[in-house]
Amino acid sequence: MGEGGLPPAFQLLLRACDQGDTETARRLLEPGAAEPAERGAEPEAGAEPAGPEASGPGAGAAAGAPVPVDCSDEAGNTALQFAAAGGHEQLVRFLLRRGASVNSRNHYGWSALMQAARFGHVSVAHLLLDHGADVNAQNRLGASVLTVASRGGHLGVVRLLLEAGAFVDHHKPSGEQAGDGRDELLDVTALMAAIQHGHEAVVRLLMEWGADPNHAAHTVGWSPLMLSALLGRLGTAQQLVEKGANPDHLSVLEKTAFEVALDRKYRDLADYLDPLTAVRPKTGRLLPRPPRGNPLKASTLEVDSLELAPCL
Repeated sequence: MGEGGLPPAFQLLLRACDQGDTETARRLLEPGAAEPAERGAEPEAGAEPAGPEASGPGAGAAAGAPVPVDCSDEAGNTALQFAAAGGHEQLVRFLLRRGASVNSRNHYGWSALMQAARFGHVSVAHLLLDHGADVNAQNRLGASVLTVASRGGHLGVVRLLLEAGAFVDHHKPSGEQAGDGRDELLDVTALMAAIQHGHEAVVRLLMEWGADPNHAAHTVGWSPLMLSALLGRLGTAQQLVEKGANPDHLSVLEKTAFEVALDRKYRDLADYLDPLTAVRPKTGRLLPRPPRGNPLKASTLEVDSLELAPCL
């Protein structure tokens, strides 16, 4: 066994797919099948060889039997997920032809399509969708493929996913109902993820596709407009209001987006929201206890929890 308990041939395949080395992957998955002309094929541009072991004892041990195409590392990452994350289209195509499971997940719930969306690989995402990838898959934190793409500001991938049928707002996976006990650690929509990271073009596209400007995170009551106020994003706040965002929505601390902008000292944003807001700030009030810690911190943590979903 190799390091981490993985057979050496498994390690070679996963490393080859991470580095875009189609030649080594083919030799491991189709031992003895490559003709001399094929063996002369070059790896994808920019790809590194999988290492000297690719032609050494580890590869020789695999010559009698092909490595399983869906073998995975200790975190559950498969060869297809590594290739998709790296944007290695030729290798992804080869793995799919060899029967790789397009919807396999790692231990954190990430699929190959999520990996491609995360890094903005449009052509790879298109290929995976053509082979039946679940466009509405969610990881264990509840983040969807669309949310992952929106967080990275990958406009081309976001458009592709929407055209392929991605739900623009949150949904329950098939067969699950509210109250099923499913962990919902992340209640951040694609729109909120794009707002947090300042991707105004993605925000505009999502709202054109009907994203809800009044979705409120269930734990803290923060809406997209409040998130814009928290981060001082005037342009985004204007887009949201034009699409029907409610300036009078209250968080669990009974604050409006206007009051959040005041607290954060974003004067231009506060001046914009002031005449639109009917609910005025209260003074000397006893604030209710938030459900989990401080809502201001919780709201930021909820959006940032995308960072807590390791994949590769």
